[in-house]
Amino acid sequence: MAVQTDKVPESCRAILQLDPQQQNLSLASLPVPKVKAPNEHLIRVHTVALCKGELLWIKNFPPSEPNEDRKMVPGCDIAGRVVIAGTSSPFKAGDEIYCRTNYRRTGALRDYTIALTEELALRPQSLSWTQSAAVALSAETAWQALFVHAGLESLDSGLAKGKRVLVTAASGGVGTWLVQLARLAGADVIGTCGPSNVDFVRSLGAIEVLDYRTTDLSTWGSNQQNQVDVVIDCI
Repeated sequence: MAVQTDKVPESCRAILQLDPQQQNLSLASLPVPKVKAPNEHLIRVHTVALCKGELLWIKNFPPSEPNEDRKMVPGCDIAGRVVIAGTSSPFKAGDEIYCRTNYRRTGALRDYTIALTEELALRPQSLSWTQSAAVALSAETAWQALFVHAGLESLDSGLAKGKRVLVTAASGGVGTWLVQLARLAGADVIGTCGPSNVDFVRSLGAIEVLDYRTTDLSTWGSNQQNQVDVVIDCI
């Protein structure tokens, strides 16, 4: 194992959700998790982005295979620094990373957590720690919507070229990623948003931006010239 010179404590602070039926949190102390597999990394957590409804996930979507080792710590979208990495890992101690961990494992709302090689990516230095942690779920949702559910496959598949993609709530967390990814894939993107975000959505790559307060989308869509190939509704 490659270990950073920082001394790793025996215990760390953690936020616990003691009852998965309730959205109450408690501050506690837990042992620092141990690296047990070649693809595991010990991460010193800097920021965690809790997602809407995340504290209800275990209640509403209980894992099909319960993990007896899972502590009731929420938080899957994180940014932090690698403390311990396997010798064969592409990441090394000291690397600044961001990732989304699997919610079937203990979450990251604690000083130290475990993340797998396939979950990690180097953190963009142009983003703050907070911005980095907020990327994962929104970006993955946008990717799945475009390239899985809409069937565009990938950025370089060529299937998006010439397609017209309509994104509602284009200035939101998922919408901003959809506009950029669809544009990068070669689609012509139309976005809807409020008046204060029209210029922002256009700057992301939308060829047309509709102010939902002044444009009735049903009326706009009834015009044959405004027909689109894909609609992704983020409202």
